Amino acid sequence: PTDNGYREWPWQLNRHEEWLNLARAYRITKDKKYADAFVELFESWLEQAIAPPVGTSGWETVCWRTIECGIRQGLKWPEIIHSFYDALPDNALVDWVKSVWEHANRLYNDNTGQHWMNNWFLMELNGLMHISIIYPFFKDSQKWFDFCMDSFMRCIDLQIYPDGAQFELTTDYQYVAILNYIKPIKLCNGYGKSVPQKMLDAVEKMLMFYVRFMRPDRKSPCINDGSFMDVKKVIKLSEGLFE
Repeated sequence: PTDNGYREWPWQLNRHEEWLNLARAYRITKDKKYADAFVELFESWLEQAIAPPVGTSGWETVCWRTIECGIRQGLKWPEIIHSFYDALPDNALVDWVKSVWEHANRLYNDNTGQHWMNNWFLMELNGLMHISIIYPFFKDSQKWFDFCMDSFMRCIDLQIYPDGAQFELTTDYQYVAILNYIKPIKLCNGYGKSVPQKMLDAVEKMLMFYVRFMRPDRKSPCINDGSFMDVKKVIKLSEGLFE
């Protein structure tokens, strides 16, 4: 945190975008220096980023808000571990799995599901679902998966309007909702798990909302906490999902 207690810097930096860059560099080059750099960063992070007890507010932490936990596990860590798994020493791999479990414990017990209507919950669910599928050896993996699928289905009714707009009515959170439905759908498809048709229909409806209200330059209007989103790139996320 900065001197005035502003914590957005550490929260954002603890989404681990730089680890993802190392992973992609390693996949391209297979140069061990990238794997070594990652292990050094990961072990250093692990020593400092102690998982808080269940019930601790994310606002009391500098890197354990549930939104960061969901982003790490749903959007960053899966690609990272699939990139580095053949280059990690055993101790780092064990530490990694322990930390993944700590993330799952926090996402299951301290999520924002009591609100149901926000995009944070979708990011939390995406992260927990990735853990439940990629790490099936955890004894609670099936319980986590069932919780995520049930919650995703309920959020369709609570968060998505009949015209496809997400409840918070911002052009960026619309994208967040789409992304955090598409990611688990593609994950389930890849691991042979069925996805309810209602989930696919919800994604199509949210995508078509972008198509209907985009500007002539195919950018979304900057509404609420939003931006001029490139609608073509958003639509491309669904590649392979629909005929």
